[in-house]
Amino acid sequence: MDAKPNEIAQIDEEQGGASSIRNVIKNIRKMGFAFYYHVALEKAIRRAFRRYITPSLGHFAFYDLTQNPKVILMKLLDKGSVPDVISNLENEFSMLDQEIRQKYEMMNLDYHDILTIGSNSAFLIYSLVRLLKPDKVVETGVANGHSTFLLNAILKNGKGTLYSIDVATNVGILVDEQLKTNWRLHILPRTNEIELNKYLSIIAPVDMFIHDSNHMYYWQMLEYRAFLKHINNYGLILSDDVDSSFAFIDFCNENKLKPLFLYDHRKVFGIAKITARRRSLGAWRPPPRLRDGARPGSRSPHLWRARSPRS
Repeated sequence: MDAKPNEIAQIDEEQGGASSIRNVIKNIRKMGFAFYYHVALEKAIRRAFRRYITPSLGHFAFYDLTQNPKVILMKLLDKGSVPDVISNLENEFSMLDQEIRQKYEMMNLDYHDILTIGSNSAFLIYSLVRLLKPDKVVETGVANGHSTFLLNAILKNGKGTLYSIDVATNVGILVDEQLKTNWRLHILPRTNEIELNKYLSIIAPVDMFIHDSNHMYYWQMLEYRAFLKHINNYGLILSDDVDSSFAFIDFCNENKLKPLFLYDHRKVFGIAKITARRRSLGAWRPPPRLRDGARPGSRSPHLWRARSPRS
């Protein structure tokens, strides 16, 4: 028989207290040894194989989960300014998305379109780039280059650069020549932490990071932790396919972040907003202050005040 989640949670909580032995005995008497043993065994198995199993949709229900990207925009940004510009952004993105879909039908592509990010997730990223106007956006996982919508957002902003990281050379075919001015493609010679951190240390600090590469627990967690060290104050860590492993949930828990989740048809997209006091001790440190108190290339908390995009 399956253990109920609230009973497992109760056991977890009681075992962490000072009187854990007394609590164990109390639970055995209350539930019976066989049932308590079953609950404890199930908990131990889940903990041991956590890196090799995928979370269900129910795991995300304990957090802030929605199917509407506008809800997330309202929570991340200045609520008063978002409704005024959201309709314009929807029109912008709708036209752009149609153009990209037409390219998929007309061109011979190396990667299946199932690898593309969901439409609601793409609209959320597009809106964040248009409203926040970040200087440096980094994505991992390029494939056909569906993130051309990001480059279009940067082009409309009139500022910013997209740094794309991949391990294959046959990527980004959808990116038009006119968009490559604000695009830097970096091919990792090897998929390891050293090579990733070496490149990040060159382009740091980063304003926004988007994970969409290898969705195994080990690599997802490696990327999240690496970018946390190099991300700017008040930056964003975004991730597609967070339902592929527990990595994003565990990462947010270990750094005391409050994630937002978007259920986008067939998968879940995750968002975590970074604040200065929640960054790790090994995080990227800004250069020394100048005489007037400013820092070269520093970012301000005002980044989080949404600004109306230019047409």
